[in-house]
Amino acid sequence: MAAALVRHAIADLHARAFVPLQTHPPREGIVLFISGFSDYVQDGASDCILSILGRHLTAHEDIGVLQDDIASQFNDWQQSLVQTYVALGCKPKRADREAQQLFASLYGALLTAKMHNKPESFERAVKRIQKDFSRAYDA
Repeated sequence: MAAALVRHAIADLHARAFVPLQTHPPREGIVLFISGFSDYVQDGASDCILSILGRHLTAHEDIGVLQDDIASQFNDWQQSLVQTYVALGCKPKRADREAQQLFASLYGALLTAKMHNKPESFERAVKRIQKDFSRAYDA
């Protein structure tokens, strides 16, 4: 059951947020990634099931494998973001920092919104993240 849930959540998040990184120009891909992630978590009203499972699965039976699968998928997704930032003209180290910061900003905003039970704070954070990105990478 957990394995099916993980596979479904990976496919859903991948389709909504990460496919645009491969199917659109870099700048547009990241804008669509941000909005796709927001869509995936229903503008802050829902959790990212992968982050919950990744933190709370215990190491019995095949559960450890699921944690490894989640971590591996996030590493792959981060590399996809890094490659997109490189395509925007960032040097690899900066691209890695930008990708890490984008993940941290989105997940931090989501966690804060959930802790305060205020999804609207996630929506505001997403707007700020998009504005900051546009300011930094507008042609």
